[in-house]
Amino acid sequence: MSSTPITAVTVTVPATPAHITIQAPASLVETAGLTSANAASASAAQAAASEANAGAAAASAAAGATAAGTGAAQAAAQAASANTSATDAAGSATASAAAAANAAASAASASGSATSAATQAASATTQATNAAASASTATTQAGNAANAAGTAAASATSAVNSATAAANSATALSASSTTPLTVAVGAQTLATQSGKAFVPGMMLLIASAANPANYLHGQVASYSGTSLTVNAFDCGGAGTHGDWNIGISGTQGTAGATGATGPGLPAGGTAGQALTKTDSGNYDAQWTTLTPASVGLGNVANAGQVTTAQMGAASGVATLNAGSLVVQNPASAGQPSGIATLNAGGQVVQNPANLSTDGTFAASSDTLVPSQKAAKAYADGKLAGIAQYSEQVNALGNVTGTAAINLTLGGVVTATATGATAWTVANPAASGKASTFVLIVTNGGAFAQTWPTGTKWPGGTAPTLTSSGTDIMTFLTVNGGANWYATLAQRGCA
Repeated sequence: MSSTPITAVTVTVPATPAHITIQAPASLVETAGLTSANAASASAAQAAASEANAGAAAASAAAGATAAGTGAAQAAAQAASANTSATDAAGSATASAAAAANAAASAASASGSATSAATQAASATTQATNAAASASTATTQAGNAANAAGTAAASATSAVNSATAAANSATALSASSTTPLTVAVGAQTLATQSGKAFVPGMMLLIASAANPANYLHGQVASYSGTSLTVNAFDCGGAGTHGDWNIGISGTQGTAGATGATGPGLPAGGTAGQALTKTDSGNYDAQWTTLTPASVGLGNVANAGQVTTAQMGAASGVATLNAGSLVVQNPASAGQPSGIATLNAGGQVVQNPANLSTDGTFAASSDTLVPSQKAAKAYADGKLAGIAQYSEQVNALGNVTGTAAINLTLGGVVTATATGATAWTVANPAASGKASTFVLIVTNGGAFAQTWPTGTKWPGGTAPTLTSSGTDIMTFLTVNGGANWYATLAQRGCA
């Protein structure tokens, strides 16, 4: 920074000095102004940094001004004695004045800076307040967003749960069955899946998968495990099906209005008349008194007799008389008359006069009633074998492993053991009746023998069979094969 020397200072000292007037040249003032401006800039910068420092500078300047006034007064008092002192005092006064001006300018600048700083501080405070309010608003909005996200997540979870519950409900209320059922109303029982939500009273529709026109509609009577019973009160289609889809249904609607009355039966008619068609049209019918001609018996002459011409067969093939029904005429069929007779009650009964009553199975007695002849011939054939009884032999041949005895193939069984054998018996008589068979085994002792379940031997011990030879045993049951009472009849037959 440059400086300008003071060239002249005018100091006016009154006779009675109340104050001293010091006048500096204009150039000095200008120089001082420039200097003060520079100082003011520095002071302004300092004031912007700290308002407190500016206040301190102002106080210091005021103190300097007071000291300058005091120095000026002392300088004026001593001016007369020493020009040099006056000059020094004037210089001091000028410097003091400049310092005072600088201080005043600095104070003003500091005040402006302080005001600006206060304004900026207020603005910063406002902005901070606004920022805090914005932050609070943002925090509130963030909380609202979090709450909304939580609500949305809860709604999504609820929707998923609802969808899952709906799917589970749909699954629990539908089923299928392969039980063959005939389309008809009434109780129907099906085998279906377990774990369904079917309860008594629930309405179900059971329809064929191949053709839903075949269906049953009714209420659940019972459901337990895999068994479902439905009381069907409505059905459609026909036939028997085994491809059923089962689902819930609404209740049966109210009955509709009664339709128009159909043609129905014609009015009138008397006892003994029949309803006959009059033409090919629907419902065209009339009451008719029946006659032989109206029922296709136009050749019947009267109610008492059927003649040769009427029957189109040999003379007298069938005749109605007062007491007998002759089914065949001896002249045409070689059979006796009067086989059947009308009794007093109008019933057709056999005529005992023409039945075999000799009590024998002689051939002569087989020439009467054909049905009786056939029955006697059958009985004769069965009884003929009694005079010379024989039994069927069931030859099993070589046996090893399981040997099955079927009693319908014969009551005498033969076998040759070629290995360990386990015996079984099929088709014994039912419990309460006796079944017996004879078992002839060759070389049975050479291999292990396991007898039919329930076999009981004398003393509780099975016999030892011949290793090289034939043994004969008998078996008897009276309880359907639950127990077989066995006996070794012969051992070691050659």
